[in-house]
Amino acid sequence: MYYVATSWDESGHSPSQDEIDKGLENLKTSPSTHSYNVCCWQHHLANPKLVGHIWDWIEYYTNAKLDYESMQLADKQVWWLIAPEPSKFENDSDVASKEYIFSRQQIIDQINDPMSFHNEKTGHRETQRALYPRIYMQVQSFVDYMYRTHSYVPIILNKPSLFPVEFNYEFGSYFNNIPVLPVCMSTFYSKPKTVKHNGTGREMISSGDKSLTSFKTYPALDKVNGSTLPETYNWENHRNPKASKLSQEECIALYAKRTMDERPVRNFKELNFNLSADLI
Repeated sequence: MYYVATSWDESGHSPSQDEIDKGLENLKTSPSTHSYNVCCWQHHLANPKLVGHIWDWIEYYTNAKLDYESMQLADKQVWWLIAPEPSKFENDSDVASKEYIFSRQQIIDQINDPMSFHNEKTGHRETQRALYPRIYMQVQSFVDYMYRTHSYVPIILNKPSLFPVEFNYEFGSYFNNIPVLPVCMSTFYSKPKTVKHNGTGREMISSGDKSLTSFKTYPALDKVNGSTLPETYNWENHRNPKASKLSQEECIALYAKRTMDERPVRNFKELNFNLSADLI
């Protein structure tokens, strides 16, 4: 059973680039849905100094419960994006008659309106049965590979998907201002300091005849000043991943938000997209 980290120990280390590359290569042999418009982004390859910038952005906008002082120890990330296909495929009428590909304009519309994909029947169906399943099947496969092969502990964040305008404003230049939608971010490290867990031990329950099986319902998490605190444990090693549970006071201290400069509210109208170039 792997756990999701919330802080890192300085004595650990990040994966090598070769390990990450092999994890992505492993996606070729992983089950997945048939879908287009999926792309992975490793920003540390574009600019190693972007790591700190990304973590500051995540803390400011998402308020994900992490110890941000230690986050930069994990200096590599893999993001899953919804991105345009090459123009020659997007504009090919023969391809369009056989496959459903989200166009640049549809992605722009989704950045502006998070319900845009779902306002049209075919688009809604494709996101539900193909696009998002493909992304999360790849995320799961990648996390599983990095843990089982190298014992790296993950952090996985979906919250950036709620801020497509801010993401494109802040990082659009790394995509040549081609419109993209952030969906999921992952990062890995060999030794966490703390991990979170829902408290059920992933217990499974079944109906009397065993025909129905599900995971036990998670307990509701405590809220302090309107903010949810995950159940958090000190990490010792893989044999004893939940060495001791943090008290509420310790959790409040661990997840205290750092003082940061206010950022202007970003508006969709501030974005200028490049519709002629290809991402890759």
